[in-house]
Amino acid sequence: MIDPKIVIRRPRELSQEFIQKLVEFICSFGEVERTFVERGVSSAEWVGYALNENEEIISVGVIKNPRDTYVENTYDKASVEMANNVKYYEYGYAGTAAEYRRQGLSSDILRQLLDTMNKPMTPPYRLFATVREKNEAEQSLLKNHSFKQVGKDYLNASKDYNLKLYEYKTTTRSPIRKTKKAKKAKKAKGKKKTSHLQK
Repeated sequence: MIDPKIVIRRPRELSQEFIQKLVEFICSFGEVERTFVERGVSSAEWVGYALNENEEIISVGVIKNPRDTYVENTYDKASVEMANNVKYYEYGYAGTAAEYRRQGLSSDILRQLLDTMNKPMTPPYRLFATVREKNEAEQSLLKNHSFKQVGKDYLNASKDYNLKLYEYKTTTRSPIRKTKKAKKAKKAKGKKKTSHLQK
């Protein structure tokens, strides 16, 4: 049996036909709507995938370019402060075909994605991932690659399960940008202090 081949590419380097195969593979796990997957893969920063000896996709991992509003909303829900002047990326759409699991493919893909992101010329960035609270395998994968849970658990959009926010530990040091909740709390604290001084 030939070892799976792992490939890291930018979406623009892939044919539309192959991108659709990636979308089909990701959608086969039934966790994300096809519309979101198509947009997420096409606009991704990097796509990692493994192929078997028949050139079939057997594992995937993606560094996504999430919309600013989505990132802000995610960090707000988890009550985590954001950094200023830093690009935020999201790791996701990770999955491996059932017959190829427990071979370390997801780990190998993530490691190569991180190696690619950490090249010297890469501008400062933050990389995060959201994972279901009961998905212990995904959480273990993230922890093994220097991701750390930050903030609190929060409900997903449909409010039927909790999510955890993980951040990749980089050497980037940037000014902190307050979330909406943090700004409101600071404003309320300021009003309370002013009221106390007026007494």
